[in-house]
Amino acid sequence: MWFLKAKQRERRAGRRVHTSLEADLAVMDAVTRRPLTPQGKAKVVDLSESGCRLTVESLSLDGFPLSTCREFPQDYRLELCLAPPGGGTWRVGANLVWINHHQDGAHFKLGVKFEEPVALPGSFQRLLQAAEG
Repeated sequence: MWFLKAKQRERRAGRRVHTSLEADLAVMDAVTRRPLTPQGKAKVVDLSESGCRLTVESLSLDGFPLSTCREFPQDYRLELCLAPPGGGTWRVGANLVWINHHQDGAHFKLGVKFEEPVALPGSFQRLLQAAEG
């Protein structure tokens, strides 16, 4: 279920919508664009046109340490697969920018920046507009 709330201090230049959207996450070879891991589960905590914040249960995806994507962004990227509220599937490539422990201690937070500015599907755009107003 989507929910919106105001943010007092914004680090991203663009609008952001807070959510609890399920996503699939895979590590890809940045050059060949081939998957290096099977898809794992993540939750999108917030979303903007420039990137998103995810939570994951483990910093390893099928034995591949996610920190490697942050250390070597020229070699590894993430691929996110999301289902917009209006239906369909949306795939986007992203670079891992930061990793933190979640305050509950059982999860990790990942900050990802989309490879290039992306046009969010109309259903995401409407949510961002609603968050602004």
